[in-house]
Amino acid sequence: TPLSAGTSLTTGTTYFASQTSGGCESTNRLSVAVTINAPTAPTGSATQIFCNSATVANLTATGSTIQWYTTSTGGTPLSAGTSLSTGTTYFASQTIGSCVSTNRLAVTVTINSPAAPTGTANQSFCNSGTVANLSAIGSGIQWYSASTGGTALSVGTALVDGTTYFASQTISGCESNNRLGVTVSVNANPAAPTGTANQSFCNSGTVANLTASGSGIQWYSASTGGTPLSAGTSLTTGTTYFASQSLSGCESATRFAVVVSITVTQAPTGAATQNYCNSATVADLVATGSAIQWYTTSTGGTALSTGTSLTDGATYYASQNLNSCEGTSRLEVTVSIIAAAAPTGTANQIICGSGTLADLAINGSNITWYDAVSGGNVLTPSTALIDGSTYFASQTIGACESINRLGVTVSVNPIPDAPTGTSQQTFCEGATLDDILVTGTDIEWYLAATGGTVVSGTQPLVNSIYYASQTINGCESSNRLAVDVTINEINSNVTENELVLTAAQTGATYTWLDCNNANQPIPGATGQSYTVTTNGSYAVEIVVNGCSEISVCTLIATVGLNDAKLNLLSVYPNPTNGQLTITSSTPTTATISSAIGTILTTVKLNSETNIDISNYAPGVYFIRTTEGGTLKVIKK
Repeated sequence: TPLSAGTSLTTGTTYFASQTSGGCESTNRLSVAVTINAPTAPTGSATQIFCNSATVANLTATGSTIQWYTTSTGGTPLSAGTSLSTGTTYFASQTIGSCVSTNRLAVTVTINSPAAPTGTANQSFCNSGTVANLSAIGSGIQWYSASTGGTALSVGTALVDGTTYFASQTISGCESNNRLGVTVSVNANPAAPTGTANQSFCNSGTVANLTASGSGIQWYSASTGGTPLSAGTSLTTGTTYFASQSLSGCESATRFAVVVSITVTQAPTGAATQNYCNSATVADLVATGSAIQWYTTSTGGTALSTGTSLTDGATYYASQNLNSCEGTSRLEVTVSIIAAAAPTGTANQIICGSGTLADLAINGSNITWYDAVSGGNVLTPSTALIDGSTYFASQTIGACESINRLGVTVSVNPIPDAPTGTSQQTFCEGATLDDILVTGTDIEWYLAATGGTVVSGTQPLVNSIYYASQTINGCESSNRLAVDVTINEINSNVTENELVLTAAQTGATYTWLDCNNANQPIPGATGQSYTVTTNGSYAVEIVVNGCSEISVCTLIATVGLNDAKLNLLSVYPNPTNGQLTITSSTPTTATISSAIGTILTTVKLNSETNIDISNYAPGVYFIRTTEGGTLKVIKK
């Protein structure tokens, strides 16, 4: 079958062609053997780098009759002078025989265009310099004498003042087209600075305190070389320091020498504690030294004026100044201000008869008397007192006399006579000094005609002589009234004999009383003796010479007592201080009563029973069983 025109040929295959003429196809055919030539793409680096600029002619590929395109297929071949663009991909074909390769080599182009290096456009050098001293920031720096072209200068090339030099840089093998221009100034080194060769400081100093005249001063510890000292470096006395100066960036080769002298002023001396009376000022403080100044702080602060008042308990600090150098250390002084107050006492005092200043009563230490409230004349203690006059007293504490004074106005009054009254007086028992009858004012009683101690008016009287004074207008009589006192004594003891009570006092009037009935008189019981008929508590009122006294109550509990029952009880010890042992032959119940019959407690008794009556008052108590047995106990 005839092949269509679009049938692909195969290399090495033979194809046959016929022709048709007048409607007739030839029977013989032309034999054609086919060879298909298909060149490959050329070879080469897929990435190609160029410096600053390049053209298609600079692209490289390995092959025959290379042509370059901007597309991987089709397109028009680029002329050799076409400029390349960084980042663009170009495509190369080759022609072998008459066949152009359908595939193409892709080459991506990078064009490196380094910028000029950076740096200071004006650079200064001291005395001399070479290209090696020039500075620029960049990579692979080369220096030229022209902005373009020319030959790179060697590093040893001497610099010329006022000349401009140009620097390029090379990055990844590419030297920059543009160059940094640097104009050079070659300056001469300045001379050393000037100043005072010997410099003195007070107490301490630092490099910052050194002085020299010049520009850009720097200090060293050596005349040449070394590292500049920091401003805070402490100075050492006797040491030499060296100063250079810098002008237009050039430091002097020679240096100015300064010998340092440091004067250290010590603190002044003096007492660490200083005492003053009433008040003081800074001017009163004492320290040994030169040009003393006082402060409230141990360092720093402002000097106090001499009129500044001192404060008790405060600490002050003194410095001294030698050769215009004030010391940094200070003397510490603690101040004690003794403010002596005026003495105390009664502002109006009475003197009886006559007296001196020594007789005035005031409280204070080291009293001094004056005739005025301030200033005035000192009076001796023997100065006679004048009625209506006022005297003024100061006191001295330590070495300080009080500024204020106590004023005492004196009244000198006459001494009164002794009071009047009967010199012999009789009283009943129980009377007191207040019962003695005397005539006078503000009576005081004594046990002696002179001297002695005042006796209280409530003191009971005894057979004795008592002495009375009187006080008028604050003055007590020097003489005393003697009163001989007699006491009518009554014996109030009562004895008991079984049921008969007998008063010990004879020759008296008697009234027997029932203590259990509010001391009511017992009808008909007016004799010295009384026979009890009923258990109870009894007393007697005794009257002798108008004085009466009632005896203590006596408890009678044995009326109708069954003596046989007494054998049931025994008690010991008796008398007792508190611990009591009661024995009973049979169990029973007993009461403990006071002397006036008041039942205090009830106890169970069985064989031997211990009872504590230590809290009972001293006296007589009765133990009585329910059967009627009674024992008397004495509590000491």
